[in-house]
Order: sequence, then C-alpha cells, then structure tokens
Amino acid sequence: NLEYLSIALQVRRVEGREPLFSLDPIQALQDTFAPEASMQAKRFVPEWIAGTSVGEVMFQADYHLKELSMGECEQPVIGMKSCFDYSEAEGF
Repeated sequence: NLEYLSIALQVRRVEGREPLFSLDPIQALQDTFAPEASMQAKRFVPEWIAGTSVGEVMFQADYHLKELSMGECEQPVIGMKSCFDYSEAEGF
C-alpha cells in the first residue's frame, strides 16, 4: 500500500527513526484485582501516527500477534506454538 509506505518514509525523514507501536499494560495503582490492572494503553512513536492508517494497521497487527501468542486463534503456520503450548511442553 503506497499510503503506508509514504507515511513510514515520512516518519523516517522527519523523526529519523522507524514508526513504532506497542500495546503496553497499565500499572494498577492500588489493588492488583482492579479492572485497570488488565487494561492496556496504545503507545505510538512518534505520537502523530496515532491518527493515521499506519498507526491503525500497526495496532491491529500487534493485537493479533498477542492473540496468537496467547492461543486465542488457530496458529497460521505449521509448527507455530502459543506460550501455553510451550509451557505445557515444559510440564508447567
């Protein structure tokens, strides 16, 4: 997609780095069983890609990778395992 390429090149030219997205856990302030403890925050670098198509695609990709790693979806590659598959193989 040329739009994605254009935005990624703009980030590289203006910011001197590649675009980055991460879905990070929010630290609960008091009670570890509080609903906030399971929440995650979107982090875009640079922040201005948050409202772009690149930011949205990076969010969707990160979310899907987390689903795959937690075994929420069928693994798309033969032999690919979730973290639960690995822990089961280790005997945990």
